Amino acid sequence: MALLKSHRPQSANRDVGLIVGTLTFGVAAGSIFGGIAMDAIGRLHTVQLIPAIALAVFVPLVLFFVAESQADATRSVDWLGALLLGIGLVGLMYGLSEGSQSGWLAAATVLPIAVGVAALVLFLMVERRALSPIVDIPAMRAAGLANPIFIGFLVALTMFGNQSPPVMFLTANPAELGYGNAMPASGVGLVVAVSAGSLTLGSFLSSMISKKLGRTSTLALSCLAAAAALLCMAFVPSSTLLFALWLAICGVGTGIVVGILPGVVIERSPESAAGSVAGVYNTGRTIGGSLAGAFVAR
Repeated sequence: MALLKSHRPQSANRDVGLIVGTLTFGVAAGSIFGGIAMDAIGRLHTVQLIPAIALAVFVPLVLFFVAESQADATRSVDWLGALLLGIGLVGLMYGLSEGSQSGWLAAATVLPIAVGVAALVLFLMVERRALSPIVDIPAMRAAGLANPIFIGFLVALTMFGNQSPPVMFLTANPAELGYGNAMPASGVGLVVAVSAGSLTLGSFLSSMISKKLGRTSTLALSCLAAAAALLCMAFVPSSTLLFALWLAICGVGTGIVVGILPGVVIERSPESAAGSVAGVYNTGRTIGGSLAGAFVAR
């Protein structure tokens, strides 16, 4: 996002939708081939080596082919802010991961969350006085970025929270549990790929639709469509085809939202703070996804 702001400011809104669409296309491909590989190989660790090797190959590709931004000699590394932010995020994430296993009032849950929250509060205090803050709070406030970042958090909460339940439903044996489709991993991969593919479609179409309807109307209608699909998944008895349809509608709506929001963030953020703003936006989405995972596991 920051590189788009630096190198392609005029087309950043459109380009970020294409990037998100490409990312979700990768999710769809991974869902299909992951299920096929798991059925064929049968060993989780071996299957997980496939994306690990791919990620290692991409390191030199990024170094050689992705354009670099210009360094700012007036800035320095905010080591104290980085330390506090790291402690805060690790404490918060660890506490959330323990909540579903140890209980939400257990010391293993409460203590890390308390340390994480305290570190994040200190981080905000330090950032207000830092010469080169990791997060430029005044710039974010002046640009009106609170709303899109909060919406990104909420969308991530529902998007990541809706990953495990469909898999659990599709693999459940109706003879034992009274619900589910008892599908193999490859079949589940295909249905999940429908969701990811529709997410890709929504991301690719987001720029075009927002031009016709306006960004605010597009975001509102897309959120309503995704919410309606989730309600249908919860309350309408579903065959596999119907279930895939609800996933597709939810995916298109969510894809449009996640295709538009980064463009709003890029557009509003000043170039000097684009990197930190993009980091805050994506960190907010990560926290939303972590909360969703913790609550679903519970």
